[in-house]
Amino acid sequence: MRQLVFAALSSAALAGCIVVKAPPKDPCLVNGQNPCTATDKNVCVVEDGNPRCLCNAGFLARPSGACEAVGAGNCPEHAGDTAEPDDCLTRARPMLTSDAPRDQTIEPVGDYDFISFGATARHVYVITAKASGALYPRLDAFDQGGLWLALDERPGEAQLALKAPATGPVYVRLSQSPLDPSVATGGYTLTLATLGLEDYGDGPAEATAITADPGTTPTPVSGRFEVPLDQDWFSFAGTTNTYFRVTFDTSKGPAPLMSLFTASDLVHPKWTAQQPTTDFDLTANETAYLALYGPRDPGSYAFTFTRSPK
Repeated sequence: MRQLVFAALSSAALAGCIVVKAPPKDPCLVNGQNPCTATDKNVCVVEDGNPRCLCNAGFLARPSGACEAVGAGNCPEHAGDTAEPDDCLTRARPMLTSDAPRDQTIEPVGDYDFISFGATARHVYVITAKASGALYPRLDAFDQGGLWLALDERPGEAQLALKAPATGPVYVRLSQSPLDPSVATGGYTLTLATLGLEDYGDGPAEATAITADPGTTPTPVSGRFEVPLDQDWFSFAGTTNTYFRVTFDTSKGPAPLMSLFTASDLVHPKWTAQQPTTDFDLTANETAYLALYGPRDPGSYAFTFTRSPK
């Protein structure tokens, strides 16, 4: 009887218990300590669940990874437009995607203009610099640690489409392109816009699942290469008793480069092709991936994915 009463009391007590979960670990707090201990590089931020060390306030990240104190040599101050001084990353002028176009100038010769904006991982941003004179605009993008990300430089109007690698600040530098040997200064109009979240992921972990259609009127898969050299990945259930076919709609443009990977080897493609129609089969029953590779300039595509029994 005592055992039954104890069991009943225990069950009642357990029913009223609150399970307390341990708080998630802070990657920037290892054994109670900041993991960023390098000289002048003690700011810790979390990117994709991992810690990253950034330069302290008043310091600039150099290509070597070292942090250099901001001074006249790496961040000069001079006369110019109302945005000055803005010649280095730490003095970048904030800009929002909702802001009106901004008119600025590259002057004197060798001037740099930096802006910054808050970015969200895997979102696409478009920065445009339209010259109003002799300027040959160049746009360079850097992440919050000063790591170079991408560039665009074109006569008259440079347009940089950028996919944010992580959530955090992105910095953009406007300058005269070295492709123009002349000494040029001049005005430009800067705009910042966002296209939102990318349509398809850039690797197998972010691949979009699709199904091969057995019908004669398959549903097309439409997408867009949103940034230069973009990648769009798709996954599907691969079987050995099936013939597969990918057919691109060439009215959208030339067929992009495409590779087939399998779950057992995500490094070496089974094949790579660039043609309107590709037929293939598989040697194992496993998840397979179609990786599409975009050109330098953004553009749209559409394809159908069908299957037939062997």
